[in-house]
Amino acid sequence: MLIQLIPPLKIFLLVSVLLCSSFLCGSGLLHAANVENIPPQSLEDLRRRPVTMLEGKVGDLLRQWYAEGTAAGNVGDYYDNRDNDHSRLKIEDYPQLQKITYSKEDRILKRHYAAQQILIPHVVFGNSSTSAGLYNGGSNIRSYYTNSKGLDFLYRQYTHNNLYIYPTHRDYMSGDDGGDVFPLNSPYLIASKGSSGTDRKYMNAVAQTLAAFRPEVKERLVETGFLMPTIQMILRYAAVGSWKNYLTGKAHPTAAIRVDTLKMVEIAHKLQIDEIPPLVKLKVIEEDEPFNGEDFFSPGKSIKLADTPCAIARIFRGRSFWHRMVVSAEESIDLNGQDLSFHWKVLQGDPKEITIQPVNDSGSIVEIKIPFHEQQRITKDNKFKSNRIDIGVFVKSGKYYSAPAFITSFSLDNEARTYNEEGRILEIGYGMGKSTIAVTDWNGFFKLMAPEATSRQANILKSLFSQKDIAFMNTIADEYSKAERAINATEKELTGKEGAEKKKLKKKLNIQKKDREKLLTKRQRDKKISINKLVLHGLNNFIEDPEFLNIYHSDITYLFDAENEKNKATFTKELSRLDNFGIIKKQQDYSIDITPIRNGSESLVKRLTEYEYALIKNLNATVLSTIFFPSIVSHSFRVNFVDQRLITPKFWRDVYHYNRENELAGWIRYSEGGKTEFNRDGLIVLEKDSMGRCTKGRTVEYNQDPPERDRKGRLPFANTNPLKQHPGKEIWHYKYADDSDRQGEVVKIVKL
Repeated sequence: MLIQLIPPLKIFLLVSVLLCSSFLCGSGLLHAANVENIPPQSLEDLRRRPVTMLEGKVGDLLRQWYAEGTAAGNVGDYYDNRDNDHSRLKIEDYPQLQKITYSKEDRILKRHYAAQQILIPHVVFGNSSTSAGLYNGGSNIRSYYTNSKGLDFLYRQYTHNNLYIYPTHRDYMSGDDGGDVFPLNSPYLIASKGSSGTDRKYMNAVAQTLAAFRPEVKERLVETGFLMPTIQMILRYAAVGSWKNYLTGKAHPTAAIRVDTLKMVEIAHKLQIDEIPPLVKLKVIEEDEPFNGEDFFSPGKSIKLADTPCAIARIFRGRSFWHRMVVSAEESIDLNGQDLSFHWKVLQGDPKEITIQPVNDSGSIVEIKIPFHEQQRITKDNKFKSNRIDIGVFVKSGKYYSAPAFITSFSLDNEARTYNEEGRILEIGYGMGKSTIAVTDWNGFFKLMAPEATSRQANILKSLFSQKDIAFMNTIADEYSKAERAINATEKELTGKEGAEKKKLKKKLNIQKKDREKLLTKRQRDKKISINKLVLHGLNNFIEDPEFLNIYHSDITYLFDAENEKNKATFTKELSRLDNFGIIKKQQDYSIDITPIRNGSESLVKRLTEYEYALIKNLNATVLSTIFFPSIVSHSFRVNFVDQRLITPKFWRDVYHYNRENELAGWIRYSEGGKTEFNRDGLIVLEKDSMGRCTKGRTVEYNQDPPERDRKGRLPFANTNPLKQHPGKEIWHYKYADDSDRQGEVVKIVKL
């Protein structure tokens, strides 16, 4: 667990407010006004101290080099801990290293805590093992990465000898709620995979590498601002051991770069002043940019997340299948004036799908085309998933490549898109997510599986499993029922107990509950799957059949009458919602006609779009939890996670249509309130001519209700209110030249 001195949401709110106040103040350089000056110590006194107290080969090498005068040591270097020493560098191992200290006023105002917002005019490395939860703002890294001003500040740190290390916590982990959720990648900080303590190996590596540089090399690196870029290059190269691997994604994950401290100090010490690696600097020359309110719908947002020299980040918005941009690395710098070579590499994503074409002979300017990309595994060997494409840019002069710069594209996982074979958009479904089934009453489940159970519900449930599986479940049922009775008895015995006796019974109860849960993880001898997973697999087979409602129509009709009004209302509401979304046509007898937007001879499952299928599965899951097994099975629909600061929540479906010339004619928007027709310009169609062309349309305004403050008057870190559309204040009139004119022109605009 990360430090929890402040509740997670409060930590994030604090970080968010401080970051914004700092980033938006202008330069972001506060000249350590809120950081106490270190007590004066002569440089000679620091130089007389041991360079390190570490044992082992790295420590021996640092002492040898320092005694020879070929290593600079840590004189003039500072360490900054920002988590109240929760996860700290053992600074006693580095007697020359000085520590940033904070005044009483700083501590009261929390200037000493969480993500750093102050650019300190020294060589500084630091850390903060603090974070909010996944849904409450996430790690310090994500706080920076979702704020364009945050990236500007990080770049200034990077080129002014400041480098910080932050754990990713839940932002980089496996599982449905995890993966790599960062919207960009950058060389501006070090991200350690995991929580508290995972940052320490990087702290030690940075301290030792700083000490290993030759004095004249370190002085040059510091005065030019090349120090931290050089450390990033050394860290990443040492992790993979060859330049070939260095130019691949193996060396540049968002987090969890492998640490080889011995190699790092050896590379740093060998570096000569005429071998200092160059610095790559990027600039976007031109790019496609979709129109907000027509191509996408997020007031106040843009495709541009970051435009800094070493990290350019884009959010994939708009309906186009491709995002095109022209990027230059011509402003890259080599301190020794040597010629540069330019290298553009796909680090994450499919290189076959991404186009990088040189525009000039040197390859310093390229045209990049990135297609729409869904969530995918980062690599074949990395089980984590990501919605991001990373392109690494490197320049090389002489012996060394630069640290990487990144061009990234991040797609929104809560949007489901469908394109045709020509790359034209067919559908965008907003609020994409997945249904989850859970057994909430295992005793009730086992009773339905019992040999004597012959009800309609029991027969439906038994149809999912083989006789062998059912027999095995029945053996578990007896043990589970016995365990449940023992738990109930202990809970009853606990009533009125105090002190040692209560403590003893609670311990007994915890053991009993663990034993009960272990029963659900039992496996048959010839099965690799546990009983709870076997059951969930069977239930999921139910909901994955799009014809489920029609196949079990008679059962639904029969059981529907027996259910309470609340369950009936839940089911009929979901049925009506899918009808309003244009995915089904409901019949009076609860059967449905499924109406996919794609036609063809393929099976229904293959013709359904990802969004259509997700909502049909949710409808089927609703049947299980409200009509078939309401007291035994529950279900939930969770919208796929995207950082709330990057999106404007909405739940509707836009289905696009084209004219005979395959030009976009407009789209139909389906929502819970029904459907609305839009023309190609994003106006609501008011009137059409006999050929179906829009002759009069009304503009649309999009907005969110303002977020509510909490009881202490604080605003949340993001506005999570849903987007609303309202009729705009203009009426546009269109005229067409003749019957062959499908586009027409606006001839009059009437303001209301």
